[in-house]
Amino acid sequence: MARFCRLLTAALLATIAGNALAQSDPDKWRWFEVEVLIFRHQANAGPAEEFDWQGPGQVTGTTRDLLTPYYAPDFLSFITATPPCEPDENDLLLQEDSLQWMCHRPEEVEPTQTLDWYKADRLLALLQRAPATVIDGAGGNIQTANRPFLMTAASHELATMRQQLIQRNVGQPLLHVTYRQPVFNRNRNYQFRLYGGRNYGHEFLPSGYEVPDPEDQQIIPANPLPELLKLTEAGELNFSVKPDATPTPPLLLSPRAPGEPFESVWELDGALHIYLVGNYLHIESQLELRDPQLVQFSTTSLAKQATHALVNKGPQRFLRRYKMNQLRRVISHETHYFDHPKLGVIVQIRRTDLSAKR
Repeated sequence: MARFCRLLTAALLATIAGNALAQSDPDKWRWFEVEVLIFRHQANAGPAEEFDWQGPGQVTGTTRDLLTPYYAPDFLSFITATPPCEPDENDLLLQEDSLQWMCHRPEEVEPTQTLDWYKADRLLALLQRAPATVIDGAGGNIQTANRPFLMTAASHELATMRQQLIQRNVGQPLLHVTYRQPVFNRNRNYQFRLYGGRNYGHEFLPSGYEVPDPEDQQIIPANPLPELLKLTEAGELNFSVKPDATPTPPLLLSPRAPGEPFESVWELDGALHIYLVGNYLHIESQLELRDPQLVQFSTTSLAKQATHALVNKGPQRFLRRYKMNQLRRVISHETHYFDHPKLGVIVQIRRTDLSAKR
């Protein structure tokens, strides 16, 4: 019996080691093409569904990001490859007559300068929206690739469905992307970040509360009692020891300092994890839709209720999140639809020449 257990353990370890070796060797990878179309449902007149009042969350686990290099490509190498500008040239990088006149100024290539102004996250934070909804990648060759890559828009097989969503006023597309990736087992946690739509970072903090207004001085009077009595008489303050389902009031926040960078908070954000259990494909979604809502904050602390009434009168905007966490076993070359009252996700996983187990 002991000998049998040792042999069984050795066989299991050999299998695990073989799987680990196959997953670390690009020549053994099983490549699939994944197309994802994500849209938000248009508002309807049906009964409203109840959701938790939560602010934007964080994606758990490590994600691979194909979209940030596409949205904010690294153009520093392109700039440094151009010749220096002549002293008498004007400030335009691109002259009107020909591309051969492109040049760079010294401050544009000095590391001490460029490290500050070129950062992908910082460039994206300046945008009001993601630069694209339909992603037109550069494509690639899976026979020689050692990392996943974006496909061109010509590879989108769900383009007609996207157009129908718009024409029939059914949904608003937020992201349409196709990429090729190796697919491993679940423990490898090989998931991809997907995000797009509006960038709420100029209006809301990552916690969901509004960015403090520099002109809104949150000052509590030295003797707050008269003001509290006035608010109570006007019906704007009703102390309660029973909390509502809404979030607690924000802490007293300092306004943004001049020049302080924003942080991106995207309308759509999350991850998609496609993995194999044996030879069966699985799709696991961890996505969020963020939407501004008016909310009357709630707390059981009477002191916090009083403070909030003094500095913030009436309901305030809050960036609410709606989570879509779904898991499904799927078959390749079929169209799979993941539904949510606020969000719709359509996925196709297509086999390639390198999809078979090797």
